[in-house]
Amino acid sequence: MIKKLKIINSNKAGKPISFRSEAEILGPSVGIRSEKWAFGINTKSIANGNMIDIDADLSEAFSDFEVQSNNNIFSINSPYNQRVYLGNWSEIGLMLGREIFSNENQRLSLGTNFRIIFPQNYINLGVDNIRGTLIQENLNFSLTNAGGRVNLVYSSESISNNNFNFSFEGFQFKDPSGLGLDIGANYQLLAKEGTKLNAGLAFRGLGSMSYPQGNINNNSYSFNIPQGQFYRLDELRGSLEEIERRIQESNFFQRETPPSSFETILPTQLVVYGEWMFNQKFYISVNSHQRMGNNRSNTQITSQNLIIITPRILLGKFEMYSPWAHFEVSGLSGGLGFRFGGFFIGSNSVITGLLSQGKMIDFHTGLSWSFEKRQ
Repeated sequence: MIKKLKIINSNKAGKPISFRSEAEILGPSVGIRSEKWAFGINTKSIANGNMIDIDADLSEAFSDFEVQSNNNIFSINSPYNQRVYLGNWSEIGLMLGREIFSNENQRLSLGTNFRIIFPQNYINLGVDNIRGTLIQENLNFSLTNAGGRVNLVYSSESISNNNFNFSFEGFQFKDPSGLGLDIGANYQLLAKEGTKLNAGLAFRGLGSMSYPQGNINNNSYSFNIPQGQFYRLDELRGSLEEIERRIQESNFFQRETPPSSFETILPTQLVVYGEWMFNQKFYISVNSHQRMGNNRSNTQITSQNLIIITPRILLGKFEMYSPWAHFEVSGLSGGLGFRFGGFFIGSNSVITGLLSQGKMIDFHTGLSWSFEKRQ
C-alpha cells in the first residue's frame, strides 16, 4: 500500500549537493635562472573525485529514514546533468619564463608551463534530464512514466576481476596521451625596501587528455519507461560491467552511437593574484581562481571557484600567515600556518574547523630551498 506522495522538483527544492576532493603529490622539481631567463621541470600526480549537482531531494528519497519502513511515491523532475566521477593522472611540466621589461621601479615577466600528461583512471556516471515517478515498496525502488539520459564511462584499469578497483598509485609515467598548458604574466612594482606590489594573471589547465578506444568504455543511453511499466533500480548492483550489462538487456534503454575516441577536458581556470607590502614585516595577498569549463559536461574534469585573502607577518626567517578563503562548495574557511627558512607547516581551515564554522579541515607541509638569493 502506498502511503505518501512526495514531489521532487529541483526547480523548487533546496540547492543541489556537490562534493569535491583532490589529492596532489608533488614529485621532484628543479628550476634554473640565468639572467633574464628561467627554466624548470616539475612532476606531480593528481587524483580528483567529485559529486556535482546531485538533486538534494532525490538523494533524500533513497536515504530518508522514513523510506526504510514505508511505501512511497516520489515525483522526479531534475532538468540538468548530475554527475559522479573519479579520475587520476600524472604530469611532467616543462617551465619557461622570460623577463620582458625591467627598471629600478618595475618589472614585467611572462611564463609558461607545458604539461605532458599520463592518464590512468577515469570513471563517470551522469544522469541528465531525469523526470518520472519513483515508486518505493519496502526496500525495492522502481521507475515508471520516466525518461532521461545516462552516461557511463570507466577505464579498463578500473575493472579488476569484475570488481570496482579504482586506485591512486602515485606516479606512473607511461603512455603519455595528453597535453596541457599554463600561461601567465607577472608585474612587480619595486621600491627601496623591496617589492611593493606583486601581481599576476594566468590561465591554468588549458588542454585535454585522451584514452584509446580499447582502454575506455564510454556509452550513453536514453531511456523511456511508459506509465504502467516498471524498471527496478535496486537490481542495478555489482561491478560496473554488470550494471551496464543489465542496462543493455533492458528494452527501456537505447544505446547511442559511441564516439570513436574519448577525451577529457582539463580543469581550466582563470587565476588572478596580488600581494601588497605595507612594510617589511606585514604583507597581504589576494588570490582568485575562477572556473572556465562546464561542470555538468561528462568529459569535464572540474575545479571549484575560490578566493583567498592571506595576511602575513615576517620576522627575519620566521613567518606567520593566516589564509581566509571562500570556496564554492564548503564556504568560508580560515587557517593558520608557520614558516621557518624553507620549512613550512599549516592549514587553510583549522581556525573555522575548530570553531565548527567550516565544513573541512586540511593540512599542508613542505620544504623548499634555493641555491641563489633572488634579486
